[in-house]
Amino acid sequence: QPHQTKVTNILAYAAMAVHPLVPPDAVEPLIRTLANHFVNDGRQEEVIAIGLNTVREICMRQPHAMEADLLQDLVQYKKHKDKGVVMAARGLLALFRDVD
Repeated sequence: QPHQTKVTNILAYAAMAVHPLVPPDAVEPLIRTLANHFVNDGRQEEVIAIGLNTVREICMRQPHAMEADLLQDLVQYKKHKDKGVVMAARGLLALFRDVD
């Protein structure tokens, strides 16, 4: 949950725990949960940016865990009013442009 204490540490540990040998099916629920709890319009801009950056870090380590429809939804934040959110969404888009 975004209001938890030391949530950034927990997200960093989650991202570091993912590696290429972890099956994408095991990582996909983590990405979906991050998107549902951190990346939505009801959250503060900082929370959205942290969520997008964490998803990007996880996908750098296991890009096959991202579903195409979820990626489309997350990339839509590149039109957000906050610059931090825009940069995080562009970073996610750039990652998948490089991977594909």
